[in-house]
Amino acid sequence: MLRIRRWLDSTARFSMSHTAYDLDPDRKPYTHVRVEQLNGAFENFDVVGDIRDERGKKGNTVYVECKNYTRAGNQGVLYAEYLATCYSAFAAKHKALGHPPSVEFMWVTTHPFAQTNFAKLTDASTIGEACA
Repeated sequence: MLRIRRWLDSTARFSMSHTAYDLDPDRKPYTHVRVEQLNGAFENFDVVGDIRDERGKKGNTVYVECKNYTRAGNQGVLYAEYLATCYSAFAAKHKALGHPPSVEFMWVTTHPFAQTNFAKLTDASTIGEACA
């Protein structure tokens, strides 16, 4: 996860501020990586920060899920869970704000997965199946 955070920061298009393992001065986990779901529960992402434009101006908040795999493993199943979590978090924020939130979600993996379905991983039908 730290390697992915450093990589994102090094692009200058991201400014990652917190990880799931960061502690506040009282040695308690920060809540910045948590997102509320439609059912009122909370889910944690690995890294959170901001997307920067070409001039370095802060843009949308981005929540990043990091997977450090050496083979495909069960990433297909985990990705479907990730899609459902992202959809629920976006919908919950939209409901609370009354307008679409300025958030984005990113899945970062060190090994490819679902190679035969890769082009469909962000299709509406794939997201719908994950949320069903």
